[in-house]
Amino acid sequence: MSQIKYKNWFIPLMILSLIILVSIIPLIRFYNGDPVFISGDNYTFLNSANTNTYSDFATFVFGFIMQQYLFLNYLLPILFGIITIFLFSGIAKHYSNTPKQYYVSLSLLVTMPAFLLAHVSLTYMSLFFLLVSFCFLTYLNNNSKINFKFICSMFLFALFFPLQTIILLILFTILHMERLKQDLNEFYVLLFAITSAIIILIILPISFNFIYLDEFNIANVFSFLGADFGYSLIITIFGLLGIYSQYGNFSLKELSLISSYFILSFFVPYLIAGMILFFILFSTKSIFYWFDEEWVTGFLKYATIILICCVLFFSISTIVQEKFSDSPTTIQVDALKYINQNKLEFEEGKILTNVKYSSFIEYYSGLKPYNIYGDESKQLVSNAIFYSRKYPYIVDLMKTENIKYILIDEKMINGAIWPNNREDLLFVLEQSSSFKKIYDKSGVQVYVFEEIVESTI
Repeated sequence: MSQIKYKNWFIPLMILSLIILVSIIPLIRFYNGDPVFISGDNYTFLNSANTNTYSDFATFVFGFIMQQYLFLNYLLPILFGIITIFLFSGIAKHYSNTPKQYYVSLSLLVTMPAFLLAHVSLTYMSLFFLLVSFCFLTYLNNNSKINFKFICSMFLFALFFPLQTIILLILFTILHMERLKQDLNEFYVLLFAITSAIIILIILPISFNFIYLDEFNIANVFSFLGADFGYSLIITIFGLLGIYSQYGNFSLKELSLISSYFILSFFVPYLIAGMILFFILFSTKSIFYWFDEEWVTGFLKYATIILICCVLFFSISTIVQEKFSDSPTTIQVDALKYINQNKLEFEEGKILTNVKYSSFIEYYSGLKPYNIYGDESKQLVSNAIFYSRKYPYIVDLMKTENIKYILIDEKMINGAIWPNNREDLLFVLEQSSSFKKIYDKSGVQVYVFEEIVESTI
C-alpha cells in the first residue's frame, strides 16, 4: 500500500457529505407530509416482520429491528455507508498514485447516484456495497492467514443476503483459493465454516429462495435509462478505458473474472455495486492518464472536469426530484389505510396495482399485492387484465387469482400503465356493475370486485 500522506480531514468531509446528500430526500418528503421512506427493501423487511415470513436472514434481522425501532431505517444505511467509505478508502489508497487520485476516487463514490440511493433507506444494495468493499480490500492483502479468515467470514456474511450473493462469493473465493492451497488444515477449517453456515440456514425458520437470474433488461442496468442502482454512463466509459489502459497489470484469471462479473451484473442487479466500485477506481486512473497526455490542453482538462461534475450533478438532482415525490405518497397511504379499515366488510383478497407499489402495499393495507417484482408469470396476468376490454376474460382471471381490489392513481392513468383514462380495463371499470368504486380522493381510486363476495356468501 502507498506510503503517500493524505489529508486527515478528507474522510470526515466525505462522511459529512454522505449524511447531507442522503438526508435531502427524507427531509423533503417529511416537509411535504409524505412518508419519509421511499418504497423498496425497507418495506420488505417490515412486511416480513409483520407476517413472520422471511426470504433470507437479513429480512429476519432487519425486519425485527425496524419493527421495534423504525428510526434505524435511516441510521443503519448511513452507518453502512460510513463503513463502506472507510473500506473503500483503503482500496483507493492501493490504486492511487497520488493524493489527488485518492481524493477523486472517494469523491466519485460519495456522489455516485447508485451509492447515494442505496443509503437513503435500508436496502440490500447498501449491504452489498459494504460486502464488496470488504471482499475487495481483503483480496488486496497478500497475507494468506487474513485471506483464509476472509473466506470463512464471507460465507457467514452471506447469511444476510439473498442467495444470488453466492455468485460473488464464488468469484472472490476462486481468487483467494490459490493462496491457501499449500495449507490443507486451513481447507478443513474452511469446510467446517461452510458446513456450519449451511446448517444455520437449515435450522432457521426461514424459507429461502433459490438463486435466480433476472431477465435481461437494459433499463435495469444503466441509471440514465431509469435504473435506481444502475451504472453511470460516463463513469462506465472512463472505467472501461481505465481498465484497458491497465490491461497488462491483470492476470488472465483476473481479467476473466472481471469480465464474468460484469456480464453477470446485467442479470443479477446486486452485482452492479461491485462493478461500480471497480469503475470508480479505474475511471480515476483514466481521467488522470488523459490529463497527463502532452497534447491535452488546459481547456480540454477543464472541459472534462466540468463534464463529469455536470453529469453527476444532473444525476443527483434528477434522483432527488424523482424520489421526493415517489411512492408512497400521503394520498396513496390514505387509500391503502381505508382498505385496511374496511377489508372485513368486503372480504379479503389481493390488490392489483402498479408493480412499483408492491413493496409498501401490504404494510399499509394489510393485504398482499398481486403483482410483485421478480414474478414474471403474475406480471403477465396483470398486463392481461390491465390491457383487456373483455369482461368475461377479466372476471375469470380475477376469480382464479383471487384479486379483490384494484388501486389506480393518476400516474398509472397518465402513462405509467395507460395513455389515457378510457383505455382497456379503465373502460370496463366504468361500465361494469361488478366493480364498485369504494374510494376516490385526490386522484386515487379503489375498486372492489364484488363477484368474489357473492361467491363466498
